[in-house]
Amino acid sequence: MKYLEEYFIKRFLKNLPYDPISILNENKQTDRSLLTGYKNIVTTIQQVSQKSLVRENHQGFYFAFADDKRLNGTATIYKNTDIIVVNYGGITKIHQYFRAACNSSLFPWVTNRQLLCDFLSGLAFDFLISHEFGHHYNGHLLFRKPQKANLISRMDMLGTTTIPYESALERKAIEMDADSYASTNTFLKQLRNPTVLKMGIENGLFRDQYDQLRYWIFATHSFFLLFAAQMVDINSIHYENYYNRTLRQAHNLDISANLIDIFSPHLKTNFNQIMDEIFQLTETTFHNIHNSDSDERIREVLSVTDKRVIEHIKEVDNYYYKVLKPKLIPFARHKLA
Repeated sequence: MKYLEEYFIKRFLKNLPYDPISILNENKQTDRSLLTGYKNIVTTIQQVSQKSLVRENHQGFYFAFADDKRLNGTATIYKNTDIIVVNYGGITKIHQYFRAACNSSLFPWVTNRQLLCDFLSGLAFDFLISHEFGHHYNGHLLFRKPQKANLISRMDMLGTTTIPYESALERKAIEMDADSYASTNTFLKQLRNPTVLKMGIENGLFRDQYDQLRYWIFATHSFFLLFAAQMVDINSIHYENYYNRTLRQAHNLDISANLIDIFSPHLKTNFNQIMDEIFQLTETTFHNIHNSDSDERIREVLSVTDKRVIEHIKEVDNYYYKVLKPKLIPFARHKLA
């Protein structure tokens, strides 16, 4: 990207209404190698995304880290450039959390604890960045552009947007669609990548493919817990506070189970048991690290099979397929669910 074009993009981000974005000066950071590693993940995802297009991609691409302490990612558009920005502080939070988790007896068969920490952190980051790619490639931003040409298309995981949603149901459907994109792509990387499996076994990270799936469930669910914890008090949790997060996490687990059915049915029986086991392990680990005095979180979040959650998933799915998907199809660059 040319220097002048990058300058205008940074100026555009700095002047975003409601929640401006200041780009991080990476040269002043002590962990530049870590940031480079994450940028390489983004580059790989962007390159792979070009192989499954359903229509020609005319958009350029720009990625950067924001100088912000919150765990968050942002997808927006400047002229003909797709932009994704991830908060540097959020990356730090992810690493600190998994470092603390790996200092415990978590997955005790792995002797190289730093390798385990880095792998789990990478999985969580992969989900975050893939969610933002989902906003772009599923057409969430472009389909708004002609309707609201005088406004800026912008979405992030904290709910900041400069274009009002038509309804709360539309917002949930859009976020869950981006989650579907992230869950499908990140889960299939673990399920259908024999190279990662082979290297993981050789390095003592995996005993078998089930460990890959264990780590994916643990990392993605931990990400949702970390994200939710910055928005409410972790010691005073009620069902209504966590309804949206619980809804989305139940949706993601459902997607992973469906992908097992389609691509690896021979893993199905053990996977259902592993899913329950790691779901509870994730909650307990988070509970212990944050020294919560209440077990309310575990009781409430384990209620993903609650009738209210199931019924609301059906309501959101119905809205997506009947109302939202037809609007997205002309703008989506990847096949929609």
